[in-house]
Amino acid sequence: MTSSLTLRLIVGFLVVYFLVGAAIYGRTPADELYPFFSWSLFKDVPQRTMRINTLRITAVDGKELERPLLHTEAREFFDEERVDNANYLFHELAQALEMGDDAVAADMRRRIEQGLPPGTHYDLVEMDIGTIEFWKSREAVETRVLRSFTSD
Repeated sequence: MTSSLTLRLIVGFLVVYFLVGAAIYGRTPADELYPFFSWSLFKDVPQRTMRINTLRITAVDGKELERPLLHTEAREFFDEERVDNANYLFHELAQALEMGDDAVAADMRRRIEQGLPPGTHYDLVEMDIGTIEFWKSREAVETRVLRSFTSD
């Protein structure tokens, strides 16, 4: 294929592409005709908030903390592997409590409390977080305590 033929094909394609786009503008919903004009990748805004279950430690060895710690901030109790696995445990505990499944809830509590000293008071909380704001300030939009526990 010669370069002049390639150039003609490219120019011809662009002219047809432009003409089809101009012909449908204002005639279709959202002015889109895939593959000529499609903004569907950009029209959906990502979720601004998300709901998570997490652990908030309020007292250790029976002594109140100055400021409650989320499990991600309590590295002395949750090593890196346990932090990743903890989100699953918190979610399962919240579901078990909601469904009234005491056996599963007791098992989840036992697994969560493995690294906690006896007498640690903690809350299972449901937090609505603004994803970017939470990353910057660690502040939740809304926090609800689902249940409070004390480790054995």
